[in-house]
Amino acid sequence: MIATLGWKNLVHDRVRAATAVAGVVVAVMLLTLQIGLLDGSSRNASGPIDHSPADLWVVAPNTGTFDFGESILERRLYQVLRTPGVARAERMVLAFGKWRSGDGRQQNVLAIGLEPDARLSGPWGMAAGDARPYRRDDAVVIDEQEKVRFGSAGRPLALGERIEINAVMAEVVGFSRGVGTFTTIPFVFTGLRTAWRISEFGPNYVNYVLVRAAVGVAPEELAEQLRRIPDVQVLTRAEFSASTRRYWIFGTGLGLGIVVTAVLALVVGIVIVGQTIYTMTEEKRREYGTLRALGYGTRDLVQAVLVQAGALGASGYAIGLAISVLLVRSVTLRGVAIHLSVELALAVLGLTALLASAASLSAIARLARMEPAEVFRT
Repeated sequence: MIATLGWKNLVHDRVRAATAVAGVVVAVMLLTLQIGLLDGSSRNASGPIDHSPADLWVVAPNTGTFDFGESILERRLYQVLRTPGVARAERMVLAFGKWRSGDGRQQNVLAIGLEPDARLSGPWGMAAGDARPYRRDDAVVIDEQEKVRFGSAGRPLALGERIEINAVMAEVVGFSRGVGTFTTIPFVFTGLRTAWRISEFGPNYVNYVLVRAAVGVAPEELAEQLRRIPDVQVLTRAEFSASTRRYWIFGTGLGLGIVVTAVLALVVGIVIVGQTIYTMTEEKRREYGTLRALGYGTRDLVQAVLVQAGALGASGYAIGLAISVLLVRSVTLRGVAIHLSVELALAVLGLTALLASAASLSAIARLARMEPAEVFRT
């Protein structure tokens, strides 16, 4: 009967209940989209690592993220190759540059230079063109979502178009698909020689050496052997990926801003739902006082409040999640990196339950102080 009372209170005051549900919907949408954006953007940042079959990455000491890896001597490659248990090793060069379109506009890019016969890195999804631009000295591949932004004279970027990166001429030979970044600076795949020409370093330096362990060799054991090489740090694929994600999420204002927005959404939802439930409880204080007089305890009355909070939270969660999915399906086509998953849906469900529970505390506190004499008060 007590649970039914809580439900009937919601049905009786539909306007106030609808307002509370709307507050939960907005909170759920913001939580889902903000956390999904953070997850999707961090996945983009670590994409070149996650999609590489390399077991280990040889990097400069104190390298925290893929984008800003310091250079190491190229001869580290040959030291790696001489290490027992190494099946394959490849160099990778990073070079920030200015992409100049045909109409003179310039955009920042991060060129990823790879071996002519690279097998441990490269575009992991292709929309059109050549997936192996590193076989040529003047070829580049950029993601298809950048066609409009990097086009010229009012038309999208096209295959075969000639461009410049730091005054180095190159031809667009392909468009990747799903290769995003955490920032607005896109990855551009090219060959080692082209990347060296773009960068400020000469061919005696590289940024990374990618390593695949031989069959039967544990990557962790091989990493211990490679750590004997001076002036380098050796990371497993999982370690480097996690380090890159941590850098962008916790080490920059971008990630912190998204987290703060999600927390504010949770707080706003708690305030709206809490105020609604408290007001409903206060308006029904005579009815609750009657139940007190009939012998119902605080635990019984609290059930009514929890039913209200649960109903508002569940309704808002279902509607908010459905709207979020629809929004993601539309904005993803525009290159917005929002990643939704079952784990994310469960996490938001837990946060919504927390929201509903916290919102009911003020009403529960009011019921705990309620006396049977409330029935006689006007």
